[in-house]
Amino acid sequence: MLEFLIKGGKTMIPLFICSVVALTVIIERFFSLNKRKVLPASICEALSEGKSTQEIYNMCLNIYSSLSIIIRGLYENRKNTRETRIHIFNTLFKKEVSALERGLNVLEVIASITPLLGLLGTVLGMVDVFNVVAEVGVGQASALSGGIAKALITTIAGLSIAIPTLVFHSYFSKQAENHALALEEHAQTFFQQL
Repeated sequence: MLEFLIKGGKTMIPLFICSVVALTVIIERFFSLNKRKVLPASICEALSEGKSTQEIYNMCLNIYSSLSIIIRGLYENRKNTRETRIHIFNTLFKKEVSALERGLNVLEVIASITPLLGLLGTVLGMVDVFNVVAEVGVGQASALSGGIAKALITTIAGLSIAIPTLVFHSYFSKQAENHALALEEHAQTFFQQL
């Protein structure tokens, strides 16, 4: 594997960095977008059963999630004016949605630039091929193979990173969107009960 990376040339360094960053974000998003961390079933059930706001607030003190953060903020400011509570709700909701979407722009950038980095490596590999042709002519196939290998390896690496990153970006974006809709629905239910 290391030999494969070395044959790809200097372009493999940013490609390798992109792959590590993408993998880190993907693993982090798997844990962060877990439904239990965003919308705990116990709080959602308590809201649907119509339990008192005090009971729901007490549950939220013991559970750390996006929904519990919003509910705690709403409950602790329940004596403010309606306009102030709406402002607090919007602020808390936007903050939690932003947390749900954290890292997705990084995946989007990586999915966009890695094919371009692969293409750059391809061009650099072809430049090496033409330099060899200029020096020794076209009859030396073994001399040409290094540049051709460099060109193909970087293309493969760029696409191998971009394709799964794009798939995970789409998956996490949809998951974050679904969580945000459910979060807003449950938080509004609590807001109306106050």
